[in-house]
Amino acid sequence: MQLPDVYFGKPEKEYDVPEDNTPDNDEELPETDPSVVAILGFDPLDLDSGTAQDANLIESNPNDTLPEILRNAIAAEIDAINLYEKMAANTTDSKVAKILLSVAQEEKVHVGEFQELLLEIDPDQLQALVDGARETEGGQP
Repeated sequence: MQLPDVYFGKPEKEYDVPEDNTPDNDEELPETDPSVVAILGFDPLDLDSGTAQDANLIESNPNDTLPEILRNAIAAEIDAINLYEKMAANTTDSKVAKILLSVAQEEKVHVGEFQELLLEIDPDQLQALVDGARETEGGQP
């Protein structure tokens, strides 16, 4: 897939990628720069092999109800928070870590926004939240 230059700029080097993305048996696999692995917390080359964690596990379905959409949005924001915090912990660059933690904090605000919307439209969710808070205090719902 050719991406427009306006978004990503021209690559410094053109890469010949086979259509099936499978290297020949005698072809040496590329290695990821260790600093990339340190920042991401995983080797992106492992994504196709299923050994790396995929940060985009939340799927949207056109038939989702509004509460389902909001719960998926909350889950996606929580995934993003976890990813940015792991990336910040895995980098030695304090400027990058500070920005990643700032972005993670923004995602926490997004969780609050989606949670507020969910509580407005789903009274059962609000009651479950109250019940859960009581249970953590040692009481019964």
